[in-house]
Amino acid sequence: MATNFKQNAVTKRFLKIFQQLKEKNKFRSNAAFAKSIDYLPQAFNEVVQGRRDIPLHCLYKFFNVYNIDPAIVFLDDVAENRLAGEYKPYAYERFQVKIHPILTQPDNRERVPLVSKKAAAGYVNGFEDEEFIGQLPNISLPPDLDHKSIVGFQVEGDSMEPNLYDGDWLFCSFLE
Repeated sequence: MATNFKQNAVTKRFLKIFQQLKEKNKFRSNAAFAKSIDYLPQAFNEVVQGRRDIPLHCLYKFFNVYNIDPAIVFLDDVAENRLAGEYKPYAYERFQVKIHPILTQPDNRERVPLVSKKAAAGYVNGFEDEEFIGQLPNISLPPDLDHKSIVGFQVEGDSMEPNLYDGDWLFCSFLE
């Protein structure tokens, strides 16, 4: 019985990353990998053989267990850029990433970098760059908040009205 099943782009990208992990001996076997993402080995074999797509709950577990950047799997433009050069799906592994530079005052109290509408486009590529963060305007924090690593972003557009308006500032703290 022939089927005309065609795997989606997300599954194909997932399988490329899976192959790289396999080549780097990140797991003992396909069955061990399947179990690590809470998936039955038999069902995972169907994915590997191109007869099934990987379920979303397994992708979520995969991203967390193997520290994979979900954008590489889900977003076409990110995947294309990564595929054009050297394909490094786990370029965001925790041991390789500077979480984020922190601006401090001479007394070691944190300062809040302000990402204006104009600087927002550069923030995506420069959020790990100490020089970029150092060039942003910044403000000091009240003493009870200076341990939270906060960044201020200026709202652009009207998509968040009536809660936030164009030009408002949104202050966010980093999460682990």
